[in-house]
Amino acid sequence: MARIHRIGSWTIIGVAVAFGALGLWNQHRGAPAGSLKGLDKLPGDLFEVLRQQVATLKLPDASPRDIRGDNSLEAIQEAIGCGRPSGVGDPGYVLTAWTWRDDEGVANFGDALPEGVDGTSTLLRAGNAEYYVTLDAVDTVLPAYFEGTLNAAAKRIYDQWRDWLGDEALVRSHVNLRFFGDQQDFLKLWGKPGGEWSPLGFYRIRNNEAVILTLPDRHRSTLSTAFHEMSHLITAWHLGPSAPWLNEGLAEYFETMDVRWQEGHFSRNTAHLDLLKNVGPLPIATLTTIASGDWTETDAEHRYASAWALVAFLQDSAHGREVLTDILRQTHNQRCAVPVDAAPLLAGYRGGVAGLEEDLHTWISSL
Repeated sequence: MARIHRIGSWTIIGVAVAFGALGLWNQHRGAPAGSLKGLDKLPGDLFEVLRQQVATLKLPDASPRDIRGDNSLEAIQEAIGCGRPSGVGDPGYVLTAWTWRDDEGVANFGDALPEGVDGTSTLLRAGNAEYYVTLDAVDTVLPAYFEGTLNAAAKRIYDQWRDWLGDEALVRSHVNLRFFGDQQDFLKLWGKPGGEWSPLGFYRIRNNEAVILTLPDRHRSTLSTAFHEMSHLITAWHLGPSAPWLNEGLAEYFETMDVRWQEGHFSRNTAHLDLLKNVGPLPIATLTTIASGDWTETDAEHRYASAWALVAFLQDSAHGREVLTDILRQTHNQRCAVPVDAAPLLAGYRGGVAGLEEDLHTWISSL
């Protein structure tokens, strides 16, 4: 009996260790920490012993935090390290990136310059811009081309940030993308399944991941959402906490990117334009004072459209790009300090905010 007792003790210890590991694995893939899924094929008596042992174990709470808690000021500053991340690669590793503008003046990026197009090249130290993209699919099967497209998209997003901040300011990040096929599992992870408004994607800076709901036969929409959430993560790495109009405006801008092979082409958001031509953009003074926690409370589509238009318009002209670049650089330089109020920096536009507002309306009407 003593021998049997010792064997039972070791069995219980083994069970505890195994289920501790099982809890971590289940949390990684979004399942409850104590899930027995996958173990129910064990012999009935052993499975019942395991089930009873699990019932007595205190497993970590796998319930997700509210998304705003995950993206709090403290979480962002912890995630970005408030300084140059460790492990930056060899600065002697050099690549070439090309930038050119199409007939509408929209910036495009690529590893090579298309034939017959004038553009500028940039030598970049790849070690200072090192990034990784990993994909995880839960209850969904992603098209084979997604991985290459998303890696190319991350590269093109970095090209744009290099254009804004310069090579020396780029920091390394690891972009984790999780795609969910089941809407209820997606909303459960989001943490607010009962709300009136629900997204197609969200990001959590605390573990540097973007979570995207896949839609059947709507691969382009799924990619656009992934570009949007990737932008949030990369923006957080470079700016720390930023104003919602700027953060969402940048994400909406990158959402319009069309990746063909290794080239990134930006287009107009026609849905946003249709809305803005009907009702006009929000006044800049209103748009720039909306707090992060209130962004989706009311009139969310109008706010997203207005933020996209402001960023896209600034990107469209040489003077506007100077203003936007100045905002981004000043925000980057204080990314570990008190969050920058970027709105006053818009006054640097010729004619001030009033001139910016007038030119923005004209730009929308002209498209």
